[in-house]
Amino acid sequence: MLAGASAASVETLQRLGRFAGVAFQLQDDLAGLFGDPLATGKPTDCDLRECKKSFPLLLAYRRATSRERRCLERLGAEASPEQLERVKAIVRRRGGVTGTRRAVDRAMAAARRVLREGPLPPEQTAHLEALLSGLVAPSTDPSVSALGGARASIDLHPGVDRRPGGGPR
Repeated sequence: MLAGASAASVETLQRLGRFAGVAFQLQDDLAGLFGDPLATGKPTDCDLRECKKSFPLLLAYRRATSRERRCLERLGAEASPEQLERVKAIVRRRGGVTGTRRAVDRAMAAARRVLREGPLPPEQTAHLEALLSGLVAPSTDPSVSALGGARASIDLHPGVDRRPGGGPR
């Protein structure tokens, strides 16, 4: 796709990649909190236990009450399942999910706009549009999809069976 490409085409692809990358990372942040472990390949609580300051968590923290902030600040490897569920509830209640979902939508819209307005040939544009369409998949978690349609189940390793004892498909 890049062999012999014009500077304008390369710039379009760079901008497309930046916006798509942001959308994917934000989606991964949601998957780290609410995604299906079989689809993501990691437990949903690992980001919380590792104290990762993901976008949904930061949005919720900004809008949280002082009591909720203290709860968010006590995250860590030793957090109980109840504490983790409280944190997830705060993230939902304080707009972490819906705000992240909106940010994903904005990044995807920007990526599509760059693609639409760029100088790429129609066939390449169609391939990249198909890639963008598969980048953010619908959620299979009703607790997330009910809150703004967050798409949290991206299979990061589609060729691997995530069931216990599974391997390459």
